[in-house]
Amino acid sequence: YAFSGCSNLTSITLPNGLEDINEHTFYNCTSLTSITIPNKVRWVCFNAFNGCSSLKNVTMSNGIQVIDDGAFHGCKSLTSITIPSSVWSIADNAFGDCSSLINIDVDKDNQTYSSQDGVLFNKDKTVLINYPIGSERTSYNIPDSVTNIGEYAFADCKNLKSIMVSNSLTHIGEYAFSGCTSLTSVIIPDGVTRINESTFRECTSLKSIIIGNGVTVIDRYAFYNCKNLICVTIPNSVTVIGWY
Repeated sequence: YAFSGCSNLTSITLPNGLEDINEHTFYNCTSLTSITIPNKVRWVCFNAFNGCSSLKNVTMSNGIQVIDDGAFHGCKSLTSITIPSSVWSIADNAFGDCSSLINIDVDKDNQTYSSQDGVLFNKDKTVLINYPIGSERTSYNIPDSVTNIGEYAFADCKNLKSIMVSNSLTHIGEYAFSGCTSLTSVIIPDGVTRINESTFRECTSLKSIIIGNGVTVIDRYAFYNCKNLICVTIPNSVTVIGWY
C-alpha cells in the first residue's frame, strides 16, 4: 500500500535496484499513466496496480517471473501488454476489467506462455488463459488444440456474440464467460464433465444453450441472471445441480 490512493500521481521512476513490488503498492493511483518495471523485480504482487485506470503504458523487463492475481485489474486505459520471456506464472485474473485491452503479446522465447491473435495461451495452446476484454471482435473460434478454458478467460468480454468451441474441450473454468452480456448461444461439447460455478453468470443476452451428454455437474450460479434464457435441456448424465 506504499502509494495506494495517490490519485494525483501521474508518473514515477522506479530505481534499478528495486527487487519487489508488493501487494497494493500502486492501488487506485488513478492518474498514473505509465510505468517501467526494472530488471531486478521478480514478482508483481497481488493488486499491485489494481485500479490504475489511466495507466496506458507498461514496460516489463526481462526479469519478471510472476504476475499475481489482480496485478493489473481495472487498468481501463491499457490497450496492449507484452509478456517477457522470463515470466512463468500469470494468475487467472491478472488483467481482469482491463476494458480497453485488445492485445496480449508474449515474447517468442517464453517457455510457459504463448499468444495468438492477441489472446493469451499456455505454450502448447492447450489452455486458453485470457482473451483481451477490449477486442472488438463479435465472434471467436477457439483453436482446436484447446482442451481447457481457464478461470475468468472471457469474463466481461461484452462485444462477443458467439464463440465456437471444438470437441476437444474438456474443462471450462469458474467465471469463464461471466459478464459476456452480448453472448447469445453456447454449445458445450460432450467432453466437458462439469459446468463450474458462475461460468455463464450475468450473460444477459444468452437465449439458448446445448449441454453435452458428458456433463454430470451444473454448479451453483452457473447461469445466474441469464435473463433471456428461454429453454435448457438437462441431459441424463447430470446428477448434481447446484444452488441458484
